[in-house]
Amino acid sequence: MATLVQALSGVVGNAGTGEGPQDDNWNARAAAAEELDFLGLGGILGINLDMHRGPVLVGIVLDIREQFALDAGPVTRSFATSAQLRWGIDISL
Repeated sequence: MATLVQALSGVVGNAGTGEGPQDDNWNARAAAAEELDFLGLGGILGINLDMHRGPVLVGIVLDIREQFALDAGPVTRSFATSAQLRWGIDISL
């Protein structure tokens, strides 16, 4: 069975300060990371394909996501694709 997926999606982008010692550059790295942090909101568009055979379920999900930043800054949007493979067994009593 195929299902079209449309949903609202959010993202929190945390640039972090990177790996390294806390030296004289620490404050500059922290300031740069704070400027790149962002909160975004957008949508998901995807397809969900499931196959049931007795108690066994196998499925695949393919989607694209695009979020737009809610605050001003150098990062204005985030785009991602994903693929998931799922499987499971119904153990109803």
